[in-house]
Amino acid sequence: MSISGNVVFYCRVFTVPSVVTSPISNRENVIGRTTVEQKAWFDEVIETTIDSAREIVEPHHHMWRSVAGGSLPSFLLEDLWNDTESGHNIKQTVFVECGTEYRTTGPAHLHPVGETEFVTGASQASRGHGKAQIAALSMGWINALFLQIQTHEMTTKGYFLEHF
Repeated sequence: MSISGNVVFYCRVFTVPSVVTSPISNRENVIGRTTVEQKAWFDEVIETTIDSAREIVEPHHHMWRSVAGGSLPSFLLEDLWNDTESGHNIKQTVFVECGTEYRTTGPAHLHPVGETEFVTGASQASRGHGKAQIAALSMGWINALFLQIQTHEMTTKGYFLEHF
């Protein structure tokens, strides 16, 4: 957790409960289980709220409809809100890419844009409900693309033309 002004940037670290009573108590037992069983396992960890008045920006979360092979249950806006309304005062969140919801048609280099489209829709849907809003998206592949363009520009010493 870090503090910037009056807002806390908070990153929740998921840990397996120290006292486990569930039959699905470790990761190996979660994969391949039903969605209900998996969600029960995730719900075993409950964090204590320390300062419910302090506004928090959750700087790292993911969302997906499905994971290849169905190894994890979906995690959508309602699931995010269930997590962010657990007593903490989380006002905004930052989505971090996780390689899901890619386009399946069109040029391969544009497939990752599907994830951006998916989360942009969720971000728009998160507004105006008095709940945590998805305020920003962090897409690492874009950073890599800009780095690649900058490297081309530096290598050609000014002769690199961008075609945008």
